Amino acid sequence: MKSIEIQITADEKTIVSRLAKGEKAEDIAADLSIASGTFANTMKAIRAKYGVKNTVELVAYFLREGIIK
Repeated sequence: MKSIEIQITADEKTIVSRLAKGEKAEDIAADLSIASGTFANTMKAIRAKYGVKNTVELVAYFLREGIIK
């Protein structure tokens, strides 16, 4: 994980929170009115931003840092 201070966007917080609740990526993408491929690219960018390898690590990071509950 990156140790520098990172600005967390409201969209990132919402997406990761919904993933943590067990919602499917397809459902989140549909609610955001974006294609599943676009959502996948967004997730790839978010994972890169936080220096994690997968969505599980991303959710764990957000929980550990108290970004989501």
